[in-house]
Amino acid sequence: MKGQKKALAASIASVVQGKLNESGEQSKKAIKAIEKAAKKLVEKLGKITSKEKKKLNRAKKMKQSLQKQKKRKSKGWKKRTQGQ
Repeated sequence: MKGQKKALAASIASVVQGKLNESGEQSKKAIKAIEKAAKKLVEKLGKITSKEKKKLNRAKKMKQSLQKQKKRKSKGWKKRTQGQ
């Protein structure tokens, strides 16, 4: 996962640098700022994608539990009550 993040950050940084180099040569400070911003962007993207995966997993589990409940109701399955 770290390798993928580093590769994505490098790719983003190279694209931005390429576009900026069309207008002229960039300083070392500007290049470092671009690389730092690319790393931050990759981290944010990672957080967002992990949150989306969690939401999808929760939705999938909810859907499965609803299907089980419907199946149980259709078979006449009744939940046991405590104290009897």
